[in-house]
Amino acid sequence: MLPDFTRLMFFLMATLMLNLTPGSDVIYIASQSLQSHRHGLLAALGISIGATFYVIMTAFGMTEVLRQSPILFQCIKVAGAMYLIYLACKIFRSSFGEMNTINETSHYFKTFYRGIANTILNPKVGIFFITFLPQFVDQSRGKIWMQLLSLGGCFIISGTIVNVIYALMFAQLKQYVFSHSFMQKWMNKITALIFGSIALKVLLT
Repeated sequence: MLPDFTRLMFFLMATLMLNLTPGSDVIYIASQSLQSHRHGLLAALGISIGATFYVIMTAFGMTEVLRQSPILFQCIKVAGAMYLIYLACKIFRSSFGEMNTINETSHYFKTFYRGIANTILNPKVGIFFITFLPQFVDQSRGKIWMQLLSLGGCFIISGTIVNVIYALMFAQLKQYVFSHSFMQKWMNKITALIFGSIALKVLLT
């Protein structure tokens, strides 16, 4: 169940613009795509599943708990920041050569679940959905939770498509720009520094 056509079109345009705006999810997808397009696609899928978790929470009102409990919010925020710092340290100390020696199936799985963890451990994603999605709900068009799920589903689909495009784009970029070990090494370090900066921003906000 969706809102009226005009409201839906406005929502879809806003959703597309938000999904196109680079954030920590795009940075994670980029870092994985520069290993292979499969890593990038799995990172995108993991992020979408993590976002789906918050859409479901929003639809059933559970993210209100985060908004009403500052202590719980702070705990999740610190846990998320610590996880980002852990990833930053691991990426900074590794090289693409080292990454490629890891068992592929195991490494694919790590890429996938880290995408989920990066999203779920970021409580701002939950706060975003609980403030953004209700703006487009029309109480006269039926059950609120169904509308929230429908709108959230549209957001997830749009975000997945955009992230898949980012993954394929960065994978192609690797072939033409980051094929040399020197560039790969510095790309790792830059990615690690960005992750660390995001973690610091989360802790200070």
